[in-house]
Amino acid sequence: MDTDTDTDTAGTGTGTDSAAWLPPHTALIRIGEPAADGSGHPTLLALGGSDPPATHPGLALPPDFLPPDQLLSCEELFTPDAPLPEQVRATARLLGGALAGAGLLDPWLDQVRRSHAAGSPALTLLDVRPPQLRSLPWELVADPGTGVSLCVGVGGPGLAFARVDPPKDAPGDPRPPALRLPLRLLVVVGDTDAALRADDEIAGVRARLAEPFGEWHVEVVRAPGSTELAAALRDITPHVLHFIGHQQRDGADQGVLTVRPPGREPWQITGANVHGLLTAHVPRLVVLNACDTAGRSAEPLLAALLRGGVAAVVGMSGGIGSEPAGRFSEAFYGALGRAEAVDRAVLAGRHALLLAALDRSDWARPVLAVRTHPDAVLHRSPALRPAAESDARFADERWNLRHAVDRVAERRGLFDGFAPAGPAAPVTVVTGGPATGKATLVRSVLHTWHRNGVLTLWTDLRTLGRTATWLDLVHGILGQLREAGPEDTRLRLLEHRLAQLHDRWTTDDQEPWLALGTDRVWQETVPGNSVGHAADRRHTALRHLADTLHEFGAEHGLVLALAGLGPRTVEHLTVQQLLAPHLIEPLAGRPGGRARVVLIANEDEIATLPFPLRDTARRITLGPFRTEEIEEIVGDYGRARDLSAEHRDRWEALMALLVDHHGGLTPRLLRKGMGLLVKKERLR
Repeated sequence: MDTDTDTDTAGTGTGTDSAAWLPPHTALIRIGEPAADGSGHPTLLALGGSDPPATHPGLALPPDFLPPDQLLSCEELFTPDAPLPEQVRATARLLGGALAGAGLLDPWLDQVRRSHAAGSPALTLLDVRPPQLRSLPWELVADPGTGVSLCVGVGGPGLAFARVDPPKDAPGDPRPPALRLPLRLLVVVGDTDAALRADDEIAGVRARLAEPFGEWHVEVVRAPGSTELAAALRDITPHVLHFIGHQQRDGADQGVLTVRPPGREPWQITGANVHGLLTAHVPRLVVLNACDTAGRSAEPLLAALLRGGVAAVVGMSGGIGSEPAGRFSEAFYGALGRAEAVDRAVLAGRHALLLAALDRSDWARPVLAVRTHPDAVLHRSPALRPAAESDARFADERWNLRHAVDRVAERRGLFDGFAPAGPAAPVTVVTGGPATGKATLVRSVLHTWHRNGVLTLWTDLRTLGRTATWLDLVHGILGQLREAGPEDTRLRLLEHRLAQLHDRWTTDDQEPWLALGTDRVWQETVPGNSVGHAADRRHTALRHLADTLHEFGAEHGLVLALAGLGPRTVEHLTVQQLLAPHLIEPLAGRPGGRARVVLIANEDEIATLPFPLRDTARRITLGPFRTEEIEEIVGDYGRARDLSAEHRDRWEALMALLVDHHGGLTPRLLRKGMGLLVKKERLR
C-alpha cells in the first residue's frame, strides 16, 4: 500500500492517485503535515467503490485545532490506568468535531451507512501523517447522532479501523501472497509472572483455533533468550507472532518489551533492535498483547516492525489487565479461526471487551496499524477440499484426531518446513515405542495436506488381522485411488497392467482393459514361464504402481503413508526385498517428483528397512511425555473433549497416579485415565 503524498489538482497536498486501490466499502481519511504557508493540516476523504475512487478534499485543520487542554485529555487515555467512560466520550466528541470542521464527517458517515444498508462490513483507514496527531485515538470518533464511538457502534455489521503507517522505504510487494494451510502462530511469553495469566490466555487461543481441525499450528516459547527466540522464528516461520508480557519505558521514555528468562539477565525488544529478530523471520502479523504497546511511547517499536516488513501490528493504547487481555485474544483469534480479516478480528475483540465490562473502557484500547489492506494480511488460498471431507476421510474409532494436541515439535518436524504439498524429505520414518501416538500424529498432518489438495493415501496392514502380503498393500492403495477417481484413465490402465501381470509375463495397453480381481493371491507361476519369473513380475507390478502414483501426484502432490510393515505383520523380507526397492524408493526418489512416503514403525521394526533407506530417511521419534508436561497435556486433551475445569482437575489427579505407577505418560495412558474418570463419574 503506497500512500506517499503527491500534489493533486485540489491543492491539498495529500494526493489522490495513491487511493486508486481502495476496494468497495473502504474509506481513507488522510490528515497531512502542516502546509508551509501556515494554512494548517490538509485533509482528504477517499471512498472506494468507484473507478477512480470518489474523493472529497476537506478543509485544512488549523495547527491548534485541539487546544492544549483538549489535547491533554486525549493523551490521558494512554495512561496505564483504564480511562473513565466519560473521558472516552469526551475524546470521541472532540475528534468527531475535528472531522466535521474539515467537512469530512458527513460524506464519510454516508458511505458507512450505505455499507451497512448493503449488509457489508465497512473499513476506515486512517492515514494521519503528523506524529503528534497520529497517536491520537481516532478510532474512538463518535456518531454525532448517538454519541456512540463508531468502533463499537450498533446498527450494522460494525465499522473497523486501521491506521495506515507505511514507511517510505517499505520493502517488497505491498500485497503479500496468499497463504496455504496450516497457518502458524508463535506465542511468546515474556515473563514467568503468574499475574499475566499467560496459560489461561494460551488455552483460550488454542481452543478458538481448534476448528476447523488442522488449519492452525500453535507453538509457545516461554521467557526465551534472544537467541532462543530468533531460533524459534527461524524454525517455525510463524505467520503470526503473539507477545504476552509487560512493556516498560526506557530512559528516553520509549516503550520496550521486556523478556525475563529464568535465572538469566532480562533483555528488551526495542524499536532500535527489533530488526535483528526480523532477520530470522518476518511474520505477517504481530500482536503485542501488553500494556501501552500502541501509544505514543510505543511508536518507535511499531514503526520499526512495519518498516521491517511486518504487514500489520495490533497493540494496546494504554494499560490493560490480564483478564481483559485474554478475553481480547480469545475473540480476536476466534475471528481469525473463522478466516475473517484482521480488522474484523480486532472489531470482534473490541465487542468482547465491551460486552464483558460495560462500565469500563478496555474496548477502547486495541489499535491496528497496517502497511497493506487488512484483507491481505492473512489472506489464504482457499482449501481445495472442505474440512468435512477431510474429517470423514481420516475418521477412525481408534484415532480421534482432535486428541492430537500434543507432539507440537514432532508435528512441525513432520510438516518439514511447512511445505503445503507434503514433506521436503522423500522418505520420513515416524518411530517410537508402542502406543506413543504415531498413527494419530501422521493422520493429523495428512488431514491438513489433504485440505491443500494433496492426494493422501493411508494404508495400515495391521487392520487385516493376519499375515499380510505385498498384494494386500496394492489392493489397499488401489481402493483409495478408486475413491479419488473411480473412472480415471490412469487407474484403469494400472489395473489392466496388474491383471495381465497376474496372469502372464508380459503386459500391453490394448483394450479391452482388464480389472484386477479382489482375491489376494498372486499366481506364482504362469503357463509357459519358469518359476523364477514370479519375482520379476512382482517387481514390475510395483513399479507400474509407483509410476501411476507419480502421475496422480503431479498436480497437487502425493503422500503415501504406510503402517504395519513390521515382521509381525508382513511376510518375511517383503519390505527389504520387494516394497522398499520397487515401490518406496522409485516413488520417493524420482528427481523432480512430487510424491513422498511416510512410514510408521515401532523402534524394533526399523531393522526391516534395507540399507541405505534405513539410514538416509528422515526420522522423527516419539517417546513418553515428561512428567512436568502432565498439566499442559491434560489441559489440552480436556479442552479437546470439552471437559469442565473441575473434570480436568480430576483427570489430572488420576493421570499423576498412573504416571507414578507406570513411570511415564503415553497417549494410551491418557485414554485409560479418561476411561477411569468416566467410570468414576458414573458411580458418583
